[in-house]
Amino acid sequence: MVFIYLFNTFSVYAEQVIIGADVWKDVSTKDGKGIYLNLLNRIYGKENATINIDSYNRNLEAFKQNKVDILVGVFREDVNKAILPHWFLDTDDPVLAFYHKKNTSLHSPADFSDKLTSWVRGYHFENFLFYNTNNYPVNSPEEGFALLHSKRIDIFIDYKNNLPKQFKNEFSTYQVLPRRHLYLAFQLNKQGQALANKFDSEMEKLKKSGELASIFGLHYKDSMHDTFSPEKQKMIIYTDEVELLRSYHNKDYEEVSTLNNTLSLLFDQLDEYDFEFKIINDFSKALQGSKQSNICYSDMLKTQARMENFDFSSPSSLFLGLRVYSKKPLPYSGKTSIERILTDHENYTLGIVNGRSYGEALDQQLNKVTNKRLIKLPTELYRMLTIFEHGRFDLMIEFPQDIFMQWRRISKNKLYSYELTSAKPYYLGRMMCSKSEKNRIFLNKFNNALKVLVASGTLLAIQSKNVPVSDKVNFEKYFQQVFN
Repeated sequence: MVFIYLFNTFSVYAEQVIIGADVWKDVSTKDGKGIYLNLLNRIYGKENATINIDSYNRNLEAFKQNKVDILVGVFREDVNKAILPHWFLDTDDPVLAFYHKKNTSLHSPADFSDKLTSWVRGYHFENFLFYNTNNYPVNSPEEGFALLHSKRIDIFIDYKNNLPKQFKNEFSTYQVLPRRHLYLAFQLNKQGQALANKFDSEMEKLKKSGELASIFGLHYKDSMHDTFSPEKQKMIIYTDEVELLRSYHNKDYEEVSTLNNTLSLLFDQLDEYDFEFKIINDFSKALQGSKQSNICYSDMLKTQARMENFDFSSPSSLFLGLRVYSKKPLPYSGKTSIERILTDHENYTLGIVNGRSYGEALDQQLNKVTNKRLIKLPTELYRMLTIFEHGRFDLMIEFPQDIFMQWRRISKNKLYSYELTSAKPYYLGRMMCSKSEKNRIFLNKFNNALKVLVASGTLLAIQSKNVPVSDKVNFEKYFQQVFN
């Protein structure tokens, strides 16, 4: 067996590196060559690397089963249990929808409705299409473009550089996704960290020596490595979603949150920043960070009290109106109030997150509830619901999207929900940052990135992912009111 020796501060690893890659024009070929594979051979040693050329989907599954050490060409949201290095591998072209202008008209996301749409199996472009319900995955770009040429499908979603020469001037295009960075994914273990560290250190050396430009050749400028600087401005993002931290991984759950997907697409457009996620355990302490110039909080409600100390982005997420949840049915039809429920059920307790805003109207009501009726909860929703399931309190207030996604992870028991008279039809989450010139510049760039996702329809598709089917119509109506 051939070994590669990788050193870091603490450990030495002796393992052969198995690299999983798909076939992509000029960068990863069937015979183990191309820009990406040449780069990896240079960094890890050709004699030490085993290249596994297979479809992206099969390599992704192999990576999840720990059969591949390095997965080539992933987006941030593709892998939930992985280490991503500081340096990106490449910058992908925009994702385009190709179509025949004479037969199909694409001017807005709604135009995808009822169109037979295709893409390469495993790429999961359906996650970014709200209106499309009729899709036909294929095994390769060549197959997809051929089907589009013969008018057997209406739309094929792929990249411009995969367009065969014979179809060069045949199709019109509509942008589905902006340019995004591609990464290598490393296994979530000490060896994976060592491999990732080696990639980062070698990429910096290769760029300084000029060898990186030589390896990428004519593609170097498009890769965006020429403008990339490892000395980025640090931004600290506080969140109550532990899934945003790369160190958190649930062995039994693969689903990526709506917030994770949204921020992944937004932050890929903000290349000059280095984002560090931290968990906020108590929202009442959030104001303590207001004097730091690089502190922000994700998915926060905008209130008058917070506006005194923080600046806010444009809306980045929409949540349907807060509801009260109970594990037992309550004798109410239509809307009710927290005050009425607690009056009618004298022994019931209500779980709330300390310092969290439930909207100004509900906050005022909750301030009137005696402390003995309130159970203070951790910020993380999964832990909240676990405590709820174990019977530590009787009622909780939450957004239906979050309950829909998380409750099925915890329990098979039914939850009963009731609309609240003082709740708004919907709430808007925003990036909330301490007041500083640096953060105002950041929020301006964040807002510009948001506009790109809104225009393409991607934000609607992502935000609606965990909306129950019964609420889809209302969600779309409110979304269009806010974002268009």
